[in-house]
Amino acid sequence: MTIHDRNEMLSLTDMWKAAGKPAEKRPDDWKKDASNRAFLDHVALISNTPVEGIWRGTRGNNGATFAHWQIGLAYAKYLSPEFHMWCNRQDTPRHLKRTFYVLLELMCQPAPRVRALLGVLGRSGIVQV
Repeated sequence: MTIHDRNEMLSLTDMWKAAGKPAEKRPDDWKKDASNRAFLDHVALISNTPVEGIWRGTRGNNGATFAHWQIGLAYAKYLSPEFHMWCNRQDTPRHLKRTFYVLLELMCQPAPRVRALLGVLGRSGIVQV
């Protein structure tokens, strides 16, 4: 199974196809959900770019939707727990790069928010605090 990428963008269409093309879980269905849309808007804000810069879709038989890799992981979780785990296990160098970006994002947060996030990560065993 191949999930095409373009720089920091992943093909949500490829992900949807790889998950068995569930009719009720197309990329645009994910985007219409209010909490998913809030996440999309937040990634755009953090990335300092309009939503159109992190979500690009083309219509038609050869159309595809590409989105920022963080949106891609959220979409994978939406598709199914199994597919989400499969995506999380792919491409270790990219995973390390993602971890770096998460740490950069943490550094830009106010101190109380950082402490709260580190607490969550510590309790989950992801980091030692």
